[in-house]
Amino acid sequence: MANVEMMMTIVAISFASILFIIFIMEIMKELMKKPSETNMTVFICCLTLMLMLAIMLGGCAKCINTETSTVQVKVTNAYHKASYTTMHYSPATKTMLPQTHAAIYKITVEYDGTEYDIRGRDTYYKYSDSIGKSVNGILETKKYDDGTVKYNIVDLE
Repeated sequence: MANVEMMMTIVAISFASILFIIFIMEIMKELMKKPSETNMTVFICCLTLMLMLAIMLGGCAKCINTETSTVQVKVTNAYHKASYTTMHYSPATKTMLPQTHAAIYKITVEYDGTEYDIRGRDTYYKYSDSIGKSVNGILETKKYDDGTVKYNIVDLE
């Protein structure tokens, strides 16, 4: 499902980029009908915008492979902050309204010299008393077409 959403996003961005390029080309055609110094400045700005757009769209690395594996990680910290409520003034209703802030449950683990935060109440209660101990973690390895490899601990077993 995530791949479908990503493809839809890419198609939408591509479509918007094509419309933007067509818009810039129309502006450039109009400017070329009546050459002047101001029009040439706008023309150069439009060319610069098109070049920047081409560089931005062409510079994205694409994930070509994602693997998961089980590795040993060390639990280094457990953090919990209870939910709380604050009041804020609403100018529309001229009253004070409560705003509830969600609780935070976080376990910090270390793998290969890098710390990763795993969030979630169940994970917190399961591993909060395991500080300093080694546990099994799920390592996600993403490989990109430009040769880069990124690692992330996504969950604990």
